[in-house]
Amino acid sequence: MAYPKPHAIVIPYPYQGHVAPMINLSIRLASRGFTITFVQTDLNHHLISKAQNLPAADVDVFDDARKSGLDIRYTTISDGFPLEYDRYLNFGEYWETMFRDFPDRVDEIVVRTMKLADESLEMPPFFCWLLMLPLRGQQP
Repeated sequence: MAYPKPHAIVIPYPYQGHVAPMINLSIRLASRGFTITFVQTDLNHHLISKAQNLPAADVDVFDDARKSGLDIRYTTISDGFPLEYDRYLNFGEYWETMFRDFPDRVDEIVVRTMKLADESLEMPPFFCWLLMLPLRGQQP
C-alpha cells in the first residue's frame, strides 16, 4: 500500500526572529519529501518585502526552492490588525486577540489546504490553540 506524501502546514510564531528558522525547517522537510504550506502573517510578509525593497506581491521566499523542485506553497494570513498597528506597544491587546481570533483564521487555511489536497491532517501541539481548532470539514 502506498502512503500519501506527508504535508506540513508551517505557521511561524508571529515575530520576525522566528521566521527564518521556520523557513529553513520547511526547506529541509520539503527536501525529504514533504509538501509544505508555509503560512506567514501579513505583517511579516510586509516587513520582508520592505527589507527587500520590493512590492509585497513580488516577494516569495520559496521561489528558488520551488525552482529546484521542492513542493512548498506560500500564503499569508491576517493577525486581525492593520499593518501600522503597534503590536509591541499594545502587547496585551494583541495577544488577547491572537488567542481569541487567530485560531479561526488558521482553521480557514487548514480546511482550505486540506480540501485542495484532499487529505487529512496530523499536527503537533506547538501552539496550544491548535488543539482547539474545530477543523470544519474534517471527518471524525
